[in-house]
Amino acid sequence: MEIKRENYKQVEQKAKDIYGMIGHVWCPALNADIFFTREGFDHLIGKRGVLRPKSERRRRFDLLPLAKGILTDPDARFTCEEKPMAYRTKINGVYTTIVAMAHFWIFKKEYNVRTVTLVIRQIDDHPKHFLSIFERTRKAAQ
Repeated sequence: MEIKRENYKQVEQKAKDIYGMIGHVWCPALNADIFFTREGFDHLIGKRGVLRPKSERRRRFDLLPLAKGILTDPDARFTCEEKPMAYRTKINGVYTTIVAMAHFWIFKKEYNVRTVTLVIRQIDDHPKHFLSIFERTRKAAQ
């Protein structure tokens, strides 16, 4: 059991290194820089404060090298969504809940029998940032 834990820690560290090296990417489809912030990495490993299963985290880490290529593709296809969201932030030393408008851009790219989905988010007029990457596998045609 100890070996698997060490292996996972190595995988996570490698993913952190890859993620950190990306920093930000110019996305011609959105005509904007996309920032790879801690919030995006935290979303890869958990959601709403709950850790994702290790197998799911590994799958998302494995997709990270595709993120830059998806975002830099000038012909990338995406859909947009907009919805209000609440988040907590510190204002004058006091945590406050803010309700803001969140904009989401969902990119999908097909690779053989799998579809990789990448999500970009922007809260109000803050910079656009990477939020998530995941895949769906389709059954191959017989």
